[in-house]
Amino acid sequence: MSVINQMLNDIEQRENAPQEEPSPKLDYVDIKEPDPRRRWIVAVIIMLTFSALIWWSLEFFASKNNGVELAQVETQGVQQPLVLANSDDAVRKPILPQDEVVQQSITNQQPAFPSTISNVQKEEPSQADLLPAIMMQQIPPAQPIKQALTVRKLNNKPVLDKITAKVPVSRPTLSITPVKLTALELAQLKYRQGLKQQGSGDIETAQQSWQQSLRAQPSFHQARESLAASYYGAQQTNQALGILEQGSNAYPQYQGYRVLMAQILFKQQRLKLALAALEKPYMNSRSSDESLALAGSIAQTLSLWTQAEQNYRVLNLRDPINDKWLISLAISLDGQGKINEAQTKYRQFLQLSNTDLALGRYAKERLRQLDK
Repeated sequence: MSVINQMLNDIEQRENAPQEEPSPKLDYVDIKEPDPRRRWIVAVIIMLTFSALIWWSLEFFASKNNGVELAQVETQGVQQPLVLANSDDAVRKPILPQDEVVQQSITNQQPAFPSTISNVQKEEPSQADLLPAIMMQQIPPAQPIKQALTVRKLNNKPVLDKITAKVPVSRPTLSITPVKLTALELAQLKYRQGLKQQGSGDIETAQQSWQQSLRAQPSFHQARESLAASYYGAQQTNQALGILEQGSNAYPQYQGYRVLMAQILFKQQRLKLALAALEKPYMNSRSSDESLALAGSIAQTLSLWTQAEQNYRVLNLRDPINDKWLISLAISLDGQGKINEAQTKYRQFLQLSNTDLALGRYAKERLRQLDK
């Protein structure tokens, strides 16, 4: 017990004793304030990151809108800051009636180096802020491109319509060069015009065209023959024969005029004149088959068997298997009493194939009569 009492007394003494020494301090953690330089570093990193995002956004926008350029266009004496839209995707927007429209054409010549945007001005200090100026490399075009811009004001604010870039296309130009035709070319031209006019029923105009053809080239025989035929078709026979006779006298080596004259006279039953117009074609080695056949037919009709024989003999020598010429020669010989030669020609005719049935019956009948 004494020990416990002694401990209690010691405690009381300690409590009643004045506190001369301060109580010991508690241990604590010394927290230091962050260095101000670190704040600047963090701020710089954030600004760089934000700038990088902005730069990336601009590059992305530029890649989508290739060819975007900020241009300065003067509209009615006042400069307007403009941003050119993409010319490839652009479609011109309709302009509202209340809008104020200003159009201007700008020709961008091919630059020797990438162009830059500068000197962008406001129209008025009170109007909308300037559009952002975008600096971008412009690909030099292969040739100058003319762009038509359309700018309009909507609610006192400049509005840029999309534009369509127009590449100038070289269009063929019409140039008229007078060409002088030769006499033959002019004659051929008038002759063809006359044929077209005749086909459309305009005979008088066709005759005038053929006369012009003959004035340009008097030796253009087709025009003279067509002219004469047109007069004969209009029942102006004398004029037709006069044109043909004039041509035959001017060009005696051309047999077409004589043949046409003989045909007209033969249809008019003027047989002797028709035969005379042919001028004995069997005597001319250059006579056409047409003139020889016509002369032989007319002579046979007139019972001029000798002239008929002479014309048909020439034709038979040219084509021995021609059935019409062979039977005509046999009849001409038969008409002169040349029986033996006529029988020979009749038999040759009957040996041909695909002959006319009526002529075949006539040849057989004449052979039966001559054999008696």
